[in-house]
Amino acid sequence: QFISLGDNNLEKIKGLFHSINLQNSSLIVHVGDIIPGGSPCEESQIEIQRELMNNLNASVLYTPGDNEWRDCIDNDTGDSNSLERLTYIRESYFSNGKTLGRNPSIVENQRERGYPENARLMIKNIAFISAHVIGDGNNYDFYGKKNTLEYLKRDKANIDWIKKSFERYKDASAYVVAIHADILTASGFLIYENFTNSLLELSNKYQKPVLLLNGNDHRFRAYKPFTNKFPFLHVIQNFGHPDKKAIEIEINPSKKIPFNVTKIIE
Repeated sequence: QFISLGDNNLEKIKGLFHSINLQNSSLIVHVGDIIPGGSPCEESQIEIQRELMNNLNASVLYTPGDNEWRDCIDNDTGDSNSLERLTYIRESYFSNGKTLGRNPSIVENQRERGYPENARLMIKNIAFISAHVIGDGNNYDFYGKKNTLEYLKRDKANIDWIKKSFERYKDASAYVVAIHADILTASGFLIYENFTNSLLELSNKYQKPVLLLNGNDHRFRAYKPFTNKFPFLHVIQNFGHPDKKAIEIEINPSKKIPFNVTKIIE
């Protein structure tokens, strides 16, 4: 069993984190949006959230959302300093090859390629893989070449990461792939198409249960999107603002429903 959540809000998150700590879980997966969208690009907010996550009594595998870098606003100019903010997040959250939390785990990551936020670890023969895929267009920018170039490079790195991670853990009993974006129903699907197709192909290639775990859409869902064509893929989408809740997920690859939400935490 592990716990998953996303979409932090300082007004409510401390109470939720207290409830999570009462569950005595060994792993928490955070699928991004640690601050509200359109927040100032201030390091202080990022540091507050990092401290809160480091006070969770578990390993915390975190993958960034769009709110904390793509959508933040510079108070002086009114513009986004998104790429500078992303650099800061990488340096402050992903600098030591470990997860966050009071009981951090050592992870393998994609640091050599410039993406230390892409991480993986194995727990009880379940492979956990994070990939930096964010909502609201994934930083593809019709008007900004710099942003679009960042998206293209990251998209290729993400695809390479999940392919190598599945192969690295080819003997795993099941896989959990944690991203931020709702890639299956998001508008502008073509932006996510290459990553999505790669994940679908991997699910059929390895023929083990695969859970796509995401946030961004702010509503809880648990479903199988392609029962016939891609029967090994399952999706669980986390709650989000204003309905701040976390979920406990049980993994049992031998069951018909291998990924089962067993508890909602408030």
